[in-house]
Amino acid sequence: MKKVIGILRQYLFQDIAWYKLLALLVYCAVLISIEYHFKLKKTWLDTLYFQDDYLLYAALYYGLPFSLGAILLGLIGKWKPKSWLKLVALIVLIIIAFTLRNGFRNHREWIDLFPNNLFQIRIANFLFLGPIWMIIPLIWWKFFDDEKRFYGCSLKNVSWSAYGLMLLAMVPLITAASFLPDFQHYYPKARNAWPGGGAEAWHYVLYELLYGVDFVYVELFFRGFMVMALGKLIGKDAIVLTAVMYCTIHFGKPLGETISSIFGALILGSLAYETRSIAGGIIVHIGIAWLMELGGFLAWIVLN
Repeated sequence: MKKVIGILRQYLFQDIAWYKLLALLVYCAVLISIEYHFKLKKTWLDTLYFQDDYLLYAALYYGLPFSLGAILLGLIGKWKPKSWLKLVALIVLIIIAFTLRNGFRNHREWIDLFPNNLFQIRIANFLFLGPIWMIIPLIWWKFFDDEKRFYGCSLKNVSWSAYGLMLLAMVPLITAASFLPDFQHYYPKARNAWPGGGAEAWHYVLYELLYGVDFVYVELFFRGFMVMALGKLIGKDAIVLTAVMYCTIHFGKPLGETISSIFGALILGSLAYETRSIAGGIIVHIGIAWLMELGGFLAWIVLN
């Protein structure tokens, strides 16, 4: 635990300048304010889902905030990467990967055969969309990086007890949040997958397992690929830049969850950067996700 606290203290109070953190918070506050006021994802992007050029709109929606964040942080941090070409190429590749993961829709023909299709969406994420966040980083690692292990795929230097305490600390927060209307509307996702009922126990178990696998891909992409690959070029500023993209992936979720994702990205990003492992982040991420599912189920039982 002392090691984890030391890493966080070193990063937040010594390695990263206060004005960079302030810039991150202000920039993300602007993005969140725009999204949650105008609901651009719901009222604009989602309405274009079945258009042939949807990927272009998705690239604009997700890529513009990330690109502007990179420019802002680059100017503030006075970046001097070894190769500007490599940095730009990596940023473009990240946007492409993110767009494909969130904008690819060819599998919808199969999904739309099912009336209550959240379960099929989870299966599709496992089979089609999640691997995008593994294959693209694998290509970059194989041909353009000298990282010894594939972005954080190591069990060394992991303080399991510290990550366990992080999960334990989340229990009262999630318990309190589970009784808020915004939370109850979104969780538990597994129950929303069968709004009409009729699901058996194994359906819920399989859904939650696939839901957990999603977060393995998330940690590999954000804390592995983005933090470590970008870190080779811009140092620990990569953690801050990753937090911008991580914030946008939460748009549409409860506001509190979106705001907390920024701080989660900073904490898990700094730990992954120093330990070169995403194992702890996977445990925390899956644990929190399942705790929120459990909180949603318990709140639903109590209130109904």
